[in-house]
Amino acid sequence: MSYFVFHGDEEVEITCEGFDGLPSDRQSKVIELLGEPIRRDEYCVCFKKGESEAVDSAVEILRIYYRNHSATVRRRSNEMQNSMGVYYPADIRSIYEIQQGKCYFSGEPISLERRDYAIDHLKPVNVCGSSWPENLALVTKEVNLEKRDRTKAQYLNMLTKKHGQEWKEQQKNGMQKSISKGE
Repeated sequence: MSYFVFHGDEEVEITCEGFDGLPSDRQSKVIELLGEPIRRDEYCVCFKKGESEAVDSAVEILRIYYRNHSATVRRRSNEMQNSMGVYYPADIRSIYEIQQGKCYFSGEPISLERRDYAIDHLKPVNVCGSSWPENLALVTKEVNLEKRDRTKAQYLNMLTKKHGQEWKEQQKNGMQKSISKGE
């Protein structure tokens, strides 16, 4: 994906693909820095050129996002090559409904619209886990970062050590009991 930015004398142009590909919170930040777009056509979104510091900050938002986005695309490609199974958007919606719109591990609310969740492999791909829907759970991004490549059992043990046995019992009676997924 390209996010080419052109600095004209009076305008800053960002490709539509680059601007529209940003998550809404980052689009809002670019608009906060540069103001509302003054025009849009089929190729680019144009902003009135303001202070160079604001333009540099907006370009930095694009650069960081797409650098991280490229790494995510490469990781997902490797994941798909190294694992069996496939899932589709309908599978994600079904998992969301089964989990009642809550993180599999923490029980915190998640939103499909805001895309404030991560798709977690309960048994990670690097330990022969699959990408079939039965091995997937929706979790908060924070939980996904903390869990990393641990299995479901390893992560729950880590959480039990962190929060105590009482926490584990509460989890058994709550979310974990109502969602039965593969190990």
